[in-house]
Amino acid sequence: MQPRGTADKPQVTGARLALQHNLGLGGACVVTLYEKVGQTGR
Repeated sequence: MQPRGTADKPQVTGARLALQHNLGLGGACVVTLYEKVGQTGR
């Protein structure tokens, strides 16, 4: 999934979900799940 369309080719064709994780100092962790909306067939 490429919300801005600026990356290289998609890793998974037709993906509608994307997961992002970030590990910071002191063990702080953030996990975010994105969903692409407005696709046909959903």
